Amino acid sequence: MKRLTVLLFTLCISFLCLPAQASAEEWSIVSGKSVGWIALGERMEKIEDFFGKARDNMGALHWYKEEGLEFYAPGNSVETIIIVKPSFMDRRYSTSRGLKVGSSSQEVRKVFGETGRALSYNGVYTLDYVEEGITFFIRNDEVFKICLYKALKGSREGVGSGSSPVGSPPPAHRDPGAAR
Repeated sequence: MKRLTVLLFTLCISFLCLPAQASAEEWSIVSGKSVGWIALGERMEKIEDFFGKARDNMGALHWYKEEGLEFYAPGNSVETIIIVKPSFMDRRYSTSRGLKVGSSSQEVRKVFGETGRALSYNGVYTLDYVEEGITFFIRNDEVFKICLYKALKGSREGVGSGSSPVGSPPPAHRDPGAAR
């Protein structure tokens, strides 16, 4: 009985020592700019100071599975932020209009409108809003991944043509079949 009391006391103290959960506002997705305090152009060292070293790296792609974040950072500067469903942390990444992983494609279109640019592969398609700096990956009519990158202003003329490099999404999220 005494061991059980000590164990329960230790668990209670452990939970009290956990860092406070960030508010939804602190982890807001801003198209073409940031997720919370993590802005495009941020140095990976600062991200590693906060989250620790990424467990899964593939060259310039740093994957924080527990956090639901991936960073494409060639040359150590973040060019693309990828939001997926967190596997451990209960972060609530969403835009100011409520779009998040789990939103429907209709909700995305209601906020951003129709797009002429969409990639399709193996039951997955994208809704690319390159002029806003955001792409939504859709499977079974549900967003499963969101990518942020530098907005390509004035790129509407190349959108949907398939021939213009203007408005092409960054390489870190061109493969919609690589679902995690």
